[in-house]
Amino acid sequence: MGGHLVTVATCNLNQWVLDWEGNLNRIVESIHIAKAAGARLRVGPDESTHGILLDIGMPILHRNLRYNCRVICLDGKILLIVSLTTLAAMGIRLMVTM
Repeated sequence: MGGHLVTVATCNLNQWVLDWEGNLNRIVESIHIAKAAGARLRVGPDESTHGILLDIGMPILHRNLRYNCRVICLDGKILLIVSLTTLAAMGIRLMVTM
């Protein structure tokens, strides 16, 4: 069975509280770098702009319960929200390090 190779860009940005302009500049720069490297998926801890698939980790509150989730976005639209518990039940394990 054939497969397709996909370039994935990961980033860990040096973001600062209330540094809106600086944070935005670092996000945009990381997207330009990812696109220049041919990435179709950019994975990072932040939300960003258009033209690249984003995988964002964030807490989601649903019916007064908080879930640790992955949110998949493209061109400013949310495509998928899935809890890490659901992913684990499907046999998908994500390792998060701090």
